[in-house]
Amino acid sequence: MDVNSLAVQEPGLVAWFLSHGADPNAGCQLDLTPLSYAVQYAPFDVIRTLFDHGGSIHTGQLVHCAVRRDQPDTLQVLAYLLNKGASINAVMYQNRPDSYQLQQAFGLGTPLHKAAQRGKLEVPRFLLENGADLNVVDSLGQTVIQRATIFRNPEVADFMRHNASISSH
Repeated sequence: MDVNSLAVQEPGLVAWFLSHGADPNAGCQLDLTPLSYAVQYAPFDVIRTLFDHGGSIHTGQLVHCAVRRDQPDTLQVLAYLLNKGASINAVMYQNRPDSYQLQQAFGLGTPLHKAAQRGKLEVPRFLLENGADLNVVDSLGQTVIQRATIFRNPEVADFMRHNASISSH
């Protein structure tokens, strides 16, 4: 767990910060915000609270952070973000050239790339059902199928191959 995530996990502390003017969209050099950390680590109520206090889907790489979430409500959080208009096919930092340049050597891709890498089949399935594009390549030129294979997630790679063959017909 990231030490930066600790504050967003406590609803009372979040409420205190917000009541004292904290900005849920305040970013760092890599375009990570308090809302980014909440989407990855915090209870769903905290995420809603941050949106109620001006949280924006346009900063913080939120769908990418939600894919990294290790909670039973990951799909609920993803659906919430997509319903707010977050992009399912955005390449990480695509609108932040400075951040992209700093991180591109690590293979920046779409949320589907990260989901394929992590190997939890329900997340790539959800993303594909909601319009994720299998054909986007990451900053290293890898497809989501290659990412799943490299990170030894054969079940996810097979699922992606099956979906790729369906979409090509």
